Amino acid sequence: MTQTHAPDARQRDPAELPFDTIKARARRTFIAAVEMEAACRRAHCDGASPNYRALLPFIRRVAAERDTLCDFVLALAPPNRNDWLAQQARQLAEQGQIHWSQQLLQVRETGLCRIDRWDVRCVAQLIRLFPDCVPKAWRHAELVGYVAEPSGEWLVSPKPASRRID
Repeated sequence: MTQTHAPDARQRDPAELPFDTIKARARRTFIAAVEMEAACRRAHCDGASPNYRALLPFIRRVAAERDTLCDFVLALAPPNRNDWLAQQARQLAEQGQIHWSQQLLQVRETGLCRIDRWDVRCVAQLIRLFPDCVPKAWRHAELVGYVAEPSGEWLVSPKPASRRID
C-alpha cells in the first residue's frame, strides 16, 4: 500500500519510514518498559523484571540525584488520572517521602526527553536501543535518511544494494 501526506505529495515507498514514526515507536517501547517495571515493583517483586537490565543505566544515573526527586516530581504538571506511576510519585512527594515511583518517574521523563532530542543522525542508536521501532529486516541494515519533497519531513529507508560501495 502506498501512502501519501497530501494530494500533491509524492507517493511514499513502502520501504520508507518517517523518522518521527520511528521515534514515536521508540517512545512507546520505552514507556511500556517503564510501565512493566512499575507494575513489577507495585506487585512487590524483587526488581528482577524483564526490563530491569534495560532500565538500569537510566536508574543508575538518577540514583545520584535522589535528594532532588521530590522537587522534580512536584515541578511536573499534575498527573493524568490514568497515570498510576505519576500519581503515586506526586502523592508521596507532597508528603515529603522518597519512593521508588519518584525515581522511576524521573527515569521515564528523562528517557522520553532524550528520545525527543535525537535527530535522524541518531537513528542507528535508536534502533539499537529499541529494535522493535523498525521492521526486523532493518535492524542490521545500512540505512539512509533524506528529506521528502514537498513535505520536508525526514524519511529513513534501507540503503539499496546497488548503491553500496565495498
